[in-house]
Amino acid sequence: MTTILTIPGRVHGLNGKEGLINLHYRDRARLKEMWTWLFLSQAKGNRHAGKVEVIITRYGIKIMEDFDNLACTMKIPMDAVKNAHIIKDDKMRIIGIPEFRQVRVASESLEKYVMEITDVVEP
Repeated sequence: MTTILTIPGRVHGLNGKEGLINLHYRDRARLKEMWTWLFLSQAKGNRHAGKVEVIITRYGIKIMEDFDNLACTMKIPMDAVKNAHIIKDDKMRIIGIPEFRQVRVASESLEKYVMEITDVVEP
């Protein structure tokens, strides 16, 4: 089973005035709650009970050059996926090492963040 979840707009990285370092803890909590409800509506009842593969594609007008900034963009969305009970947990033994992709888009209206979660079939 595969679940595709999309956050329309920009998911900020670590740095900058809207980055996670400068985001107030209440604002982080609001984002997580908002994205939890968004993901619940998109998952259509999908639940992944075991190990999963996660592919994250960031569509942005600018490409993030630092891998650590790109990787930290998954913190709040993955917490929201876990809170929505779409995945069992967001620990590495469950999600492995996520694959990150970036696609440059022409305008801010096309920016989005897509998470593809697929069950891992173990032999």
